[in-house]
Amino acid sequence: MTARHHFVKTPLVLAIGAVIVLMRQGQAYAATPAAADSTEAGWNCSQTTNGRWDCNPSAQVDSPPALEPAVPAKVTEADEEAVQAQLAPLDSRNSQPSQHTETDAAQAPAREAAVPMDTSESAAPAETAKAPDSPSRAAAGTSSPAATYVASQAKPSETVADSLSSLQDAGLAGSQSAAVAQGWPIENKPAAGSAIPTPYSYLDWYQNPKGVDPTNHCEGFYQEPSFTADDLKQPQEHQQVYVLANRSSTRLGDESELYGPVYVRQGAQRVAADYAKYDQANGEVHLQGNLRYRQPGMLVVGQSGDVNLSTSASTMHDVQFVQYDRHLRGVAASLSNNEKEQRTELSSAYFTRCEPGNDSWTLHGSSIVLHKDEGYGEAYNATLRVADVPILYLPWFSFPISDKRKSGFLYPDFSVSSKDGIEIATPYYLNLAPNYDATITPRLIEKRGLLTEAEFRYLNDWSSNVFSAAYMPHDQIADKTRWLLGVDHTGNPAPRWYTRAYATKVGDIDYEKDLSVDLSVEKDTHLDQVGEVRYYGDNWNAGARVKHYQTLDDTIANPYQESPHFDVSGSVSNPVQNLGLGYSFQTTNFTRKQDNLSGIDKATGLRTVAQANASYNLVRPWGFVRGSTRLNQRLYSLDNMPSGYADSDQFTIPTATLDTGLVMERQYDFRDESFSQTLEPRLFYTYTPYQDQSRLPLFDTDELTFNYDQLWRDYRFTGQDRIGDMNQVSAGLTSRFYEDDGSQRAMLGVGQTFYFQDRKVRLEEDDETLTSSTSPIAGRGEFQINQRLSLLTDAVWSPQQSVLSDSGVTLRYQSDIDHIINLRLRKFYEDDPESSSFDRDDFQYQTDMSVIWPISAQYSLLARWNRDIEESRTLETMLGVEYENCCWRVRALQRNWYDGDAEDDERRKSGVFLQFTLKGLAGFNTGFGDSGSNTSSILEEITGFEERESNNK
Repeated sequence: MTARHHFVKTPLVLAIGAVIVLMRQGQAYAATPAAADSTEAGWNCSQTTNGRWDCNPSAQVDSPPALEPAVPAKVTEADEEAVQAQLAPLDSRNSQPSQHTETDAAQAPAREAAVPMDTSESAAPAETAKAPDSPSRAAAGTSSPAATYVASQAKPSETVADSLSSLQDAGLAGSQSAAVAQGWPIENKPAAGSAIPTPYSYLDWYQNPKGVDPTNHCEGFYQEPSFTADDLKQPQEHQQVYVLANRSSTRLGDESELYGPVYVRQGAQRVAADYAKYDQANGEVHLQGNLRYRQPGMLVVGQSGDVNLSTSASTMHDVQFVQYDRHLRGVAASLSNNEKEQRTELSSAYFTRCEPGNDSWTLHGSSIVLHKDEGYGEAYNATLRVADVPILYLPWFSFPISDKRKSGFLYPDFSVSSKDGIEIATPYYLNLAPNYDATITPRLIEKRGLLTEAEFRYLNDWSSNVFSAAYMPHDQIADKTRWLLGVDHTGNPAPRWYTRAYATKVGDIDYEKDLSVDLSVEKDTHLDQVGEVRYYGDNWNAGARVKHYQTLDDTIANPYQESPHFDVSGSVSNPVQNLGLGYSFQTTNFTRKQDNLSGIDKATGLRTVAQANASYNLVRPWGFVRGSTRLNQRLYSLDNMPSGYADSDQFTIPTATLDTGLVMERQYDFRDESFSQTLEPRLFYTYTPYQDQSRLPLFDTDELTFNYDQLWRDYRFTGQDRIGDMNQVSAGLTSRFYEDDGSQRAMLGVGQTFYFQDRKVRLEEDDETLTSSTSPIAGRGEFQINQRLSLLTDAVWSPQQSVLSDSGVTLRYQSDIDHIINLRLRKFYEDDPESSSFDRDDFQYQTDMSVIWPISAQYSLLARWNRDIEESRTLETMLGVEYENCCWRVRALQRNWYDGDAEDDERRKSGVFLQFTLKGLAGFNTGFGDSGSNTSSILEEITGFEERESNNK
């Protein structure tokens, strides 16, 4: 979880300081001496219809009148624009304090009360308005009804000209008046029809007119007002401060007061209040009434506040805050900020990600302290409430407020299984240094014991490293010690150099099955243990590698290990256009554990591979011609060979190919749609002579399955131990349909290979020669039926066996990340259809269907069905429901599956899985049944789920 709470920034203090600059400028620009002794002047304050105070010099009154709750006045857009246009910039460098003066209203005529920035009908619920303290009798100061300029209710077309004229009358001329129009630019509210005001619009929260948004599952949204000004890109020290106040009163050397509304802006930092008072003796500034502070991404609303200009400390009371980007909001009785110490403290506070008016979950604290430099927060007497019910209490709780790391407990996992009982994992994170950290996770498993997992991450200038370990002294079920070690490294130690290492080793082959691995390690039937170093030149590269394995399945043979492997490859520059020259060389020492092996399977030794190739490519819009030649050489030096087999061998075999094709195009109309259709005939010839390789071991080689792609390959085997003899030509025809923008709408391709000689090179020595003169017919189809629905088909038809030897259909529907349907059908035969030993009863036929589909804007269905049709056996069924709103999400899954690796009487398994997430705070997993709490890993089997998760973060 990451949360950022930056409530008050230094510009707020600067802005309040600007208020003082403003009042001193008011003295400098006073037009005439006071007509009467200011000591005889007083103030007459009355509350206006919008709940604010209107104070005018008159006979002194002892106190303001009693207040009644007021309803905010409705203000038109024209009124608001008038305010925006009439703000005057301040520059304190040229201002000089004047002697005791009082501005004559006749020379700088006051207008109607200034309009507040946020005066929509959806303003904050009105509280009983607070009047400013009654100003004391001025002794030696100034009293100005319009210290800068008082915004009018004039028509928008009149405001700028009137503003300039009046400011010049008041003495604000020249460069000052030139910037009037950019003082406080308009903050644009949501466009009409795009949002519905709510009782919480004062927090910029609006209702979605279309109801719940299916993408974020919220009924409304935060809309930070768009804001532009000419000075936003300037450095802060060069940004002018703009102030607007209705009236002011100043006593030189003592108190200065501004009556509102009062607006202050520097750059994108904005503050507004009803009233401001400055005590020049100690640098204290007091703000009162409808306090609103904005900075990009943040809004703070309060009732009153105090700022000390000497210490840069500030305090605001009865605040609400919103952080737009993280969708967080909160409430605090008080917020104290010290910019010098980069520390903010909230008392009696809570925060939540839920929308305003919904406190489904809240995190409370009697005191919450934010350390902004370190990037973390602390909550004291912290209580997590769900549905206003306290479910967790911690006397102290630490949480991040930025991307900076902080040591502390992470959120626990809880699961229940029939085999292991109750399991609780409580990870603890250690922020050891900026470039390395660690996570230690004790996992208490009821029926097994305590398993401790640790992960250490280390970064430096040239590498990234992860080290993993796990240890259980005694597994009470397995009656043995369990352990795991892992490493993952990627590095660039020097220019052009690359290093890679990844390895996992466990104490026994059942570790992963018994103790599901949550660390950053490879998991499969074999655990890789690989180390590699490589150098990249300008047109060549070379590398060395060691590759070992640990086999987790004792029913299969141990694979060959590379101890070590060296290789080099590159290209040769030449002056002939379209001609390419290349080479590659590798030598590998293969080793293998000899347990339960016999015959040639026990062979080990050194294999060297050398290749040189040349190619020529001629490509034109109407077609292409590509020719290539390759010289393949193999050298073997072998050990542990059976009797009668040679310990060494070598051979050199050439390969030649010629690939040609035409591209013909026409316009094609279908159902009122126009397409560009191509017709692409293609011929691909390849020749490789026969060389007997049947008495050589198979270190890394297997035979490729015939399909549409195999039509256009010049090899029949993976790896380097078999070079297939080939004298054949493949003929194919492809047609593509393109839309006007160049996107492919459909593709249909079909082809067949014609053999000019038998294929004698096979994997095993006793495999029969392939004698058919033609291959099966292979086809492929790709259809983008519309923007939401796509279809992919592959088929291989064997005329010899009169059967579809391999066929598959994938149908996918996706309108967005929340509407996904996947359907996959595949049937294939285990035997080569060209073989005389083809078994028509040995095939696999499976279907896999998965769905993510909203039932409503906040409920979604998650399901998967995987069935072996041939065996009449369901491999997996999973049915789940997900509920998600603005602030939390819950998933409940029921899963049944078939575990083919388990004992016969334990292959059928089932479980119930729950995942509960408090958005912006934490997620909890629980599992009941035959497995633990891997809810997310189960859902990742649904195509499209991971993309959906990444978009919903």
